[in-house]
Amino acid sequence: MRGPYPLKPSQINIRIPATVRGVFCLGRKPDQVSYIDRADVSLRNELLKNQKKGYLYFWYENTLGPTEGYNTHCRIYHKHMEEEWLRNRLHPVPPASSYLKCPVCDKPA
Repeated sequence: MRGPYPLKPSQINIRIPATVRGVFCLGRKPDQVSYIDRADVSLRNELLKNQKKGYLYFWYENTLGPTEGYNTHCRIYHKHMEEEWLRNRLHPVPPASSYLKCPVCDKPA
């Protein structure tokens, strides 16, 4: 993942084009991931929405589409799921109308 970067509109707009999809992490410290999510439409818009929630840093990884986004989201989630400061502990949900399974734990949709 790229980052950490300050979670500020100027940093988001400089680094991420409006139409890019991806997975992102947010944190209050530059070495602690506290929140993991994905944007199947606009990574930039999702980060801008989340910048008022008290997080100070973001990391991101671009994805080509919803399937790659889900698979990447799962891998990053499993990497950080045991960390005590992770706030969203629910397993990622696949894109609507898909039959994808988690590439790490094989959890069905």
